[in-house]
Amino acid sequence: MEPDIQWPERRRRRWPWFVLIAVVASSAVAAGVYATTLLSGAGTQPQDVLPAGALGYVRVDFDPAASQKMAFLRVADKFAATKRQGGDPRVALLKALGADARGVDVDRDVMPWLGDRMGMALLPSNGTAEPSRVLAIQVTDEAAARTGIGTVGKPWAKGIAFLDDYAIVAETQPRAEAAVAQARKRPLTEDDAFKADMAALGEPGVLSFWGYAGKLMRSVAEPATSGAGAAYAVKAFDDSRVAGALRFTGDHAEITGLTRGIPGSPMRPGPVHIEELPASTALAVSFSGLDEVVKGAWPDARAVLDRQDPAGPDRKLVAELRRYGVDLPDDLVALVGGNLTFAMEYDRRGGVRAGIVKRSYSPKAEEVRLELRRLYADRGIPFGSGHVEDGIVLASSQEYSNKLGQRRGLAEDPAFQEALPDLATATYACYLDLDRLEKRYLPYVDQSIRRDVARFRAIGLSGRTGEQGGTFTVRLLLN
Repeated sequence: MEPDIQWPERRRRRWPWFVLIAVVASSAVAAGVYATTLLSGAGTQPQDVLPAGALGYVRVDFDPAASQKMAFLRVADKFAATKRQGGDPRVALLKALGADARGVDVDRDVMPWLGDRMGMALLPSNGTAEPSRVLAIQVTDEAAARTGIGTVGKPWAKGIAFLDDYAIVAETQPRAEAAVAQARKRPLTEDDAFKADMAALGEPGVLSFWGYAGKLMRSVAEPATSGAGAAYAVKAFDDSRVAGALRFTGDHAEITGLTRGIPGSPMRPGPVHIEELPASTALAVSFSGLDEVVKGAWPDARAVLDRQDPAGPDRKLVAELRRYGVDLPDDLVALVGGNLTFAMEYDRRGGVRAGIVKRSYSPKAEEVRLELRRLYADRGIPFGSGHVEDGIVLASSQEYSNKLGQRRGLAEDPAFQEALPDLATATYACYLDLDRLEKRYLPYVDQSIRRDVARFRAIGLSGRTGEQGGTFTVRLLLN
């Protein structure tokens, strides 16, 4: 369904509304420690006061269902940062974002009027590819909110109107009033696509989002000027939608989401083999059916390549590959067909070892393996390759190639099992063992939050695609 709002033309300008939006987008991480005695989760939501026809929408709820609040408490209790501000993440986040340094007294200018829920809608606008932003901020005192928002949101928040205990904030007063009028007539909750997607999603958690993926990508990346991959993505997903929700349990946070309206998704359902990697794996990514994706994307990617400067990086890469006998797209299709898994680990000296395991053997894939071995040998770059029972292995060394072919270990790791709950039905998966990586990144983290960051244990992503869309789960485990 096409968005139905037409807004007046406006001049393109930068987005100086960072403070307000950052509060909306970031606050979910610590939301569970607020309002521990208010467990209803009922009442007006931002989508009830924002207009239908939005390109995208995001909401944060500090007053969700009781089960989510209790889960937030258990998670938030693990972090020192949420305890230092007396259990109210709104104060903690505003101060962490530097509101005090910008002349805003959080306790005086914000907390007296700030409610529990916030949302933002991106709305189509005539005369520019850049969407318009309208905020819905729940307030407890309209007069104080008008003054406070004017202070916190300047110079962007020049338009403020009110609807059902929410401040509707826009760049100009006419735009804020137009948003209220449209929401009274037809709120986002009456948008057919929004209703269907959010109903399928289920529990909205502390944070939820929804939008037209392709239209949002087009607003920031025009196909004619983008790289080949971005151009294909914008075209392929133009009418697709994505929705998701952030939820908590006692030991992890997860985003569960869905995609809809992707016509004829070419990725065939098929098992991933990420669990067959060594137990020492620090990073792994696995896909099934990428060959069909490459075949479908190549005509559009080639059209973009033909329009690019011959000296550009994409054209130079293609020319270099052809010089070594790598034929696109046929060789790439052969290499990524079936199931393709990338793996990375650290050796005893701290060096990086990486490799690819391709399941589903074919003579063409074997030709590609030999071509790549010759290419690396000509340049004097270390390279290893070999075979597994039903495919080939390419790696940064022969030792690691041999190790990847042994099929052992990772499936028995408790963190891996918890991070990827839907692995049995997934067509793609990704696993990141943060405990194995923390020696590399923790020294660069600010000392004041280093102990909290060290609580992060692992991240898993798994999902499944189908003819008209799919589902996905991103899970963050905590120590």
